[in-house]
Amino acid sequence: MVRETFRAALDGAQLDELDSRIYIEDISENIKLAVETMKRARNGQWLVSAPDHDELEVKITLMIKARQPEERMDVIEKIMGWATSGYLTVSTRPGLRLYVICTQPPSVAAFDWTERLEIVLSGYGDACWEEIYPATVTAENQTAWTGTIKPGGTRSCYLEYLVTNKASANLTSVTATANGYTIAVTGITVAQGGKVWLHYDQHHFLYILTGATMQTPLVSYRTAASADDILLTPGVSNSFTLTTDVSCDMEVTARGMWR
Repeated sequence: MVRETFRAALDGAQLDELDSRIYIEDISENIKLAVETMKRARNGQWLVSAPDHDELEVKITLMIKARQPEERMDVIEKIMGWATSGYLTVSTRPGLRLYVICTQPPSVAAFDWTERLEIVLSGYGDACWEEIYPATVTAENQTAWTGTIKPGGTRSCYLEYLVTNKASANLTSVTATANGYTIAVTGITVAQGGKVWLHYDQHHFLYILTGATMQTPLVSYRTAASADDILLTPGVSNSFTLTTDVSCDMEVTARGMWR
């Protein structure tokens, strides 16, 4: 019987490649759901606190194939330098990534050569595994583009887009619609060659950006009637419409999500 080989990487840095004496024995997951707590106030009333965020834990169990304490300490220091924060990829979730921070580093007291070490990496908030490579569709020189996109996953995910102004006139509005959700950005000024990028960061917070380095925020130009997000259904083709007031190259992406 061949034993399964486990792999884990943070932002592309493979844990077992830090040192040949590192051997990953297991990778497991645990979901801690958000809960409300209650406490009695001085007036005798019960107060309900806001629920904590969900937490998705990934535990990596490993061995260090070294007997001498000084050798083991040398390897542990390498592991502690690796176990920080970033996008985690593991062999048990091929093609997916999870943004994590290290909440339990390996014990520095693990001097016994037979002792296993554990690392716990946790994702918070709307924590979920997501596709490394999102579904992507493109179109050129459009002002009103209707298309479809089919994300993977087991839960709703977000529509994202990038539009590039191809006209000599300024781009002043972008509207995206899908599944009854609409986000409209109006009153902007984006010159020829400029871009508008609607995307989500590693914590799934919405950003709408422009500028030479894509760091100028446009969220304040979103109309009051706009939805918070445009949610797509996993595993099926979702129809969308992207409209602009001048001709643009357009790219729509959707990064499937798993829990």
